[in-house]
This record gives sequence, structure tokens and C-alpha cells, in this order.
Amino acid sequence: MRSSRKFLAVDIGASTGRAVVGIFNKGKLDLDEIHRFPNEPIEVHRSIHWDVLRLFFEIKKGLSLFAKKYGDNLEGIGIDTWGLDFALFDKKGKLLGNPYHYRDKRTVGIENDVAEIIAPYRFYETTGMKLVAICTLCQLYSIVKGHSPFLEIADSFLMMPGTFNYFLTGERVEEYTILTPSCLYDIRKNGFASEFLRKLSIPEKIMPRVIEPGTIIGNLLPMVSEEVGLRKVPVIAPASHDTASAIVAVPAINKDRWAFISSGTWSVVGAEVSAPIITRESFQFNIVNERAAGRKFIAVSNITGLWIVQECRKAWEREGERLDWSQMVNLAESAKPFTAFIEPDDKAFGNPPDMPQAIIEFCKNTGQKLPRDKGTIIRIALESLALKYKKTVKKIEGLQGKPVEVLHIVGGGAQNKLLNQLTADATGKTVVTGPIEATAIGNIVMQAIGTGYLKSIAEAREIIRSSFEIKTYYPENKRDWAKKGGADERFKSF
Repeated sequence: MRSSRKFLAVDIGASTGRAVVGIFNKGKLDLDEIHRFPNEPIEVHRSIHWDVLRLFFEIKKGLSLFAKKYGDNLEGIGIDTWGLDFALFDKKGKLLGNPYHYRDKRTVGIENDVAEIIAPYRFYETTGMKLVAICTLCQLYSIVKGHSPFLEIADSFLMMPGTFNYFLTGERVEEYTILTPSCLYDIRKNGFASEFLRKLSIPEKIMPRVIEPGTIIGNLLPMVSEEVGLRKVPVIAPASHDTASAIVAVPAINKDRWAFISSGTWSVVGAEVSAPIITRESFQFNIVNERAAGRKFIAVSNITGLWIVQECRKAWEREGERLDWSQMVNLAESAKPFTAFIEPDDKAFGNPPDMPQAIIEFCKNTGQKLPRDKGTIIRIALESLALKYKKTVKKIEGLQGKPVEVLHIVGGGAQNKLLNQLTADATGKTVVTGPIEATAIGNIVMQAIGTGYLKSIAEAREIIRSSFEIKTYYPENKRDWAKKGGADERFKSF
């Protein structure tokens, strides 16, 4: 028997992709990132596209680098990506153009056209999602409205993970965690929303067969195996939406009393639930529902994360001052607390030309004290984000009808120690951070479950807890946040 098992996770986000080897040995999991590559959209004639063939080249490069370093000892390959975007193929299986980027302007205002045909709450009841212009359904309807021949020519539709899996195996299937945020899926019936597709003239016949996380899709095509130097390795569907993969890696123990934050440029705040939470209240709170691994669901709110701080850093770099992340955190730690607060999801912070100035203007317009230095600006952003987390977690507690005791933070944002402590202080919850590489880890363990090497997500989470650094933050200074006229009260005014 082999002393270790190796799986390769290909994790492609909306700006960067990587190939990460997961090595199981003696009840532990180690990671080795062997390839990293950019994922940059390309603008052509004012349309924004993904360079999907270049991404496939990078996937194959990751496979080749594995073969050179580790030989032929590979148990499986799994691909997860960002959501929303898709590719179309003709009857011969040929790609019909480069996939569009979800921010392409062809969908601007299209959600209003859809809302005239499908009532927004009816849409929410069926899909578990809110109707937004960038969703997959609206993108497809823009093809209908634009009288493009693509849907007439198309024989099949695949989201981005399914597209790459098809390139690797020749099999056209799609895993369900990437389909639920598309708004094409009836989340309760576990199938495509046929009524909506019919009303919008989107042909259901092009939709793929749906599979569960952990399903073995097929082996590498012989031509791919030969090119990359590997045998017929199985391609396995993880939870192929990157958020769903990250949730698999949450090292939770108390399954009924925890919530999570997948923290990065954007923050996904939510809870793993046994059934979708779909009520008038959840609709008003902007809580959306997605399928998760293990036949679970996640009820989440997508909010602005560390984007504001990242954009402040870029603005100061343009002025000639380059600050690393540790310097920024140190400046914020030294700044006076509770100077002012912002609403992170306010449109003022969507994509301003100067983020620090946008923060100052928000404070001015809301009658608050103006920040005078970089440390205070950063602290305002972080304290406000912690309060936004508190507000969102409270909504989730109310909808579930039970309290959250532990708040798990995974992803790159888990490295921000100050934000972690502020989150514990603001929410009054125990905060557990890590693993940082949650998406790749979740991808790898779902492959291991799919091949039978691991028995369950619960067993995978035990291994994750023993393999990666996990830190715990306890609430401090809770009274300072909750006292009359304090942070809580001032933040609620927005």
C-alpha cells in the first residue's frame, strides 16, 4: 500500500488560479501549491470575456508540474471556480465563443426586464436567490433579448467548472453547488427551474445532467494524459463553487451552533442548514440560499469585505507610500477606536477613484468626526466591517431561531488578527480562524470522500483541525461596543 495519498485541487477565482497538491499521510493533510497563475478578463470591442482556453492551458500546466514533481501517484483532480459565468457548445462539442465576464455591460438593467415576467419574490421562493443583473439566468436572457443566434445553435450549457471538466474528460455534467447561485435551479425540487426557463425562452434541453459533490466524472482523456505525463487519473467533482468548497473546510465541532465568514475581498457570512431559509423576512434581509456538500444548504449574505482596505492601500501606493498589510494593521491598532463608522455596502464604496477620500466624505455627509490619518481610516473600515458581521449574524440567528455560539472565519481574511478580535468584540461570539487555504482544502477532502479514502465531511473536519493552524479569539471590551451612544447604536443609524 502507498504510504500517502495525493489529490490535486485546481482552484480558480475571479482574479487568480492555482494548483494545490493535498497529501494525506498518517491522519494528517499537507498542502503544496505547485502552480499559480492570473485570471484576467479581456476586453474586446467593449465586451469583457474570460480567456477560457488560456485557463485550460494553465490547468494542464499544473498537471504537468505535478507529474514532474510527484510522478504518476495522483488519486484525483478536482476543479472549483467562481460562480455565475458559463460556456455554450454546439452539437459537435465545440466552444461557441469566449465566455462573457459577469461584469460585462450587456446585462445592465436586464433584471428589471426579468422582474416584469417573474415576480421577484416568486423568483426567490423558487431559486432561493435574489434577482440581480449579473446572475447566470439574466446573462442568458440578455442573449434572448439581444437576438443572438447562440442559444439556437447551442447544444449544451456548462458553468465554468463543468467546462474545464469537459475539456479534461469529454463528459458534459455539472455539480449542483455551482448551479444554485446561477438562479437557473429550483432549490427545493433539486432540478432546473423549468417554468422560468420556458417564460424567458431559454431552452432547457441545453442544460446538463446534474451530479453531487464527490462524484467521479471520468478519467483524463488519453490525449490529455499523454500531454501532461499522467495515467488515466479520475476527475472528481468537489463542491465546485469556491464558496461551497471553503465551507467544507470549516473545522466546526458543534454542528448546530456555528456560523461562518468566508473572508476576503468580499465576505460571505452565513450558516450551514438542513433546508433552505426562504421567508418574507429572509427576502427583506437579502439572505440567499445555495446548495452545499453533504446534501446541506448554506443561507448566506454576501457583503463587502476587505475590498475597502485593499483599495485604500492602492490609493496610498499611487501617492508614493507603499504599506504592507502588517504595517496597515499596526497603524489601525494604534488609532483611537470608534472615531466614526461607515456602511461597507454603501454604493459610495463600490468603486470610487479614491477610497480614503470616499471614507472621509461618508463621515462628513453623516455628521461624524473626520479621520485625519491613515491608521484611523483603516480602523474605521475594520470596526465597521465587524459591526456589519454582527448585524448579519443576528439576522441569521433570528431566522434559524437559535443562537450562534462560535463564528468560524476562513480564507485569506482570517490572517487579519485585528479584524478577528474586533469581530469577537463586536459580536460577543467566540471567533475561530483558519484554515487560510479553505477552498483548496475543501476541494481536496471532497475528492478524498468521493474515492472512499475518507468516510464523511465530519471525518474530514477532524483531519483539518489536526493539520492546520486554528486560532481562537474571545470577546473583550463588549461593554464599550454596546453602551448607550456607543458603536452599536451609531452604526444602526445607517
